[in-house]
Amino acid sequence: MKKITFIITGLLFSTITFAQTKGDSYISGTISAEFGTQETEVSNGSLSDSESQPLTTSFDIGVEYGYFVTDNFRLSIGAYVPFTKTPLSKENGEWLNSSTIGFGINPNIAYYVRITDKLYYTPEIGGYYEFGDYEQDLSSSKSYKTDYTGWSAYLSFLSLEYRVYKNFAIGANIGGISYSSVEMNDKDSGTDISISQFKFNLNKAEINVRMYF
Repeated sequence: MKKITFIITGLLFSTITFAQTKGDSYISGTISAEFGTQETEVSNGSLSDSESQPLTTSFDIGVEYGYFVTDNFRLSIGAYVPFTKTPLSKENGEWLNSSTIGFGINPNIAYYVRITDKLYYTPEIGGYYEFGDYEQDLSSSKSYKTDYTGWSAYLSFLSLEYRVYKNFAIGANIGGISYSSVEMNDKDSGTDISISQFKFNLNKAEINVRMYF
């Protein structure tokens, strides 16, 4: 155990410095996921009942290009494929869901604050624009489909990057806040549908693998 602790400490506090300097750029692969459950318990005297409900599940995979316009200040643009699934109600013991799959772009900016010679705190602000297909289960055998467009703005305040080597880094984003808006059109009735949401993304995790050049 002492040997393992020494190795980890040596990695974090190495005397080799990998600075984020003007003109640096990278290509990154990104995977993010969000999921959770909600437990509801109802009590009446000595009797009680509980039910577990899944929350919205989301999964994104994408690529990103970043460029340091000044020391420690980065501009990036990414492209990604998002998937979401939201439980709506139960029918015969099974959840009926709504789901989306699409394509989006993600411009963002970040500032790098050095914690150690290899570890950086990287708060990030950015936005998303995406479009794709929406599907909602009406029953276990029938569903409704339409198109959607959406945008969001976010602030990631729990973001870190660790420069493993000069040209290789691993980043993690484990929390932030966001505001999003999604618009759909019911083609059968001609009705426009708009959904807005503000949330804390404390149950969302994002991992980045970056190659610098």
